[in-house]
Amino acid sequence: EASPVVTDITILGHHPEADGIELFQCVQPIINKVSIRGCRHGILLATRNRNVLISECQIFENEGIGIFYDDVNLHQSNITHCHISYNRQGGVVVRDGNVRNLQITGCDIEANMPGDPDTPADHIANVLLDVSTSDGDKSKSIAEVSITGCTIQHSANYGADAEKTVAPGGANIRFLGKEVYPIDSVAITGNVMSDTTTNVHLQYCTDITLSGNTFFAPKPDQLIVTHSKRITVTGNTFNPREFERPGALRFVDSSDCVVSACSIFDAKSREGAVILENCDGFILNGLNLTDCSRGIVLKNSSDTLITNCRVARTDSGAPDLEIDQASKAIQLEGNRFNGTQTIAEGSLAK
Repeated sequence: EASPVVTDITILGHHPEADGIELFQCVQPIINKVSIRGCRHGILLATRNRNVLISECQIFENEGIGIFYDDVNLHQSNITHCHISYNRQGGVVVRDGNVRNLQITGCDIEANMPGDPDTPADHIANVLLDVSTSDGDKSKSIAEVSITGCTIQHSANYGADAEKTVAPGGANIRFLGKEVYPIDSVAITGNVMSDTTTNVHLQYCTDITLSGNTFFAPKPDQLIVTHSKRITVTGNTFNPREFERPGALRFVDSSDCVVSACSIFDAKSREGAVILENCDGFILNGLNLTDCSRGIVLKNSSDTLITNCRVARTDSGAPDLEIDQASKAIQLEGNRFNGTQTIAEGSLAK
């Protein structure tokens, strides 16, 4: 179908298997000023499409996914100026397929998680890119994506029981790549993200940039990066707002990443505010850590620079910097540590 246009309508679903709109082998389709609720998936993109524009839509309270790229071959798609909220299996979900040139811009993406606050949401997110279920298959891949200027949040902090997390395991942005073809070449810029188990979760990813974002109110973690390479985290602010939260930035089994020019405030994780575990080739530069329960922690990590960082008002008795015996070739330059440091003998570069 060439250049179909769907505009200025409301779709209200009355069947558990009814999707709002399905795009199947369309070229240059436009969906604009459409309200969709009560369906299974709001907008379903299937098989193969090209040059898709989705703008100024209200996609609200659907039982499945708000906008679902379902194992689709799709290059060039834009999602702009939409409200995508309360869809129970995710907001914008890209699963398998061959997807390139996806832009998500200027959207409010909120509380796309199970309706039951106790249901785990480990594989659900407001924005989910997922090729993890096709492990070993190089034909299914996702790359060349931008997520910019959005407000993205769950409701993790607002359950009836303050000690419990609503939709435990949920994330605002979650990328699940695979070893044979990581998710790569993604810019996450200028967003405000809050109120979920993990604000951003990256697994098997390469060449991802997170810049100029505001992170707050995680429950517990701000950022988790595992099995990834060349992740750049720069110019972001991390704070708990009115809550007391662990708020850690965790890097595990990852290499050649840069974390720079970030403000990290009041992270109450006893494990550390910035944690590198089994990592190699990192640069930590110009970080400002204040009022945290523990500072920068390196475990079994190597060939890493820590430069021009400031750590102040760390909890009494906890170190600003901790490097364990298994870590090697760690270089320190130009840092300002106001508290104690615990540095294992032989861990520093010679």
